[in-house]
Amino acid sequence: MTGCGISHALLQDVVREFPQEIGDKIRKENGEEFPVFDFGYQLSVCGDCRNAVSVPVLRFDEKDVEYMGHCPVCRGKAALVTDLEDAVCPVCGKKTLTAEETGSWD
Repeated sequence: MTGCGISHALLQDVVREFPQEIGDKIRKENGEEFPVFDFGYQLSVCGDCRNAVSVPVLRFDEKDVEYMGHCPVCRGKAALVTDLEDAVCPVCGKKTLTAEETGSWD
């Protein structure tokens, strides 16, 4: 599941999607009342458990800062999949990954 919905319109709501330590860092470093940000869940592959997972990603483009959540399966470090055409299955290494729109948020 990737993307976001209107329930992620405020930074205070977005921060809840991250582990406590990352949320505290976001609050400390971006204490503006209404900061401009881009948030969404993005496809990634965990380097530890090798699962294809969706992780929260928060960007403050004006500050060139990005925060990324942990793997929801093992809490390992995940790497974003930036181009599906070049992505292969993290388990078998052969099949390519595909995306399918199946619904909408909120």
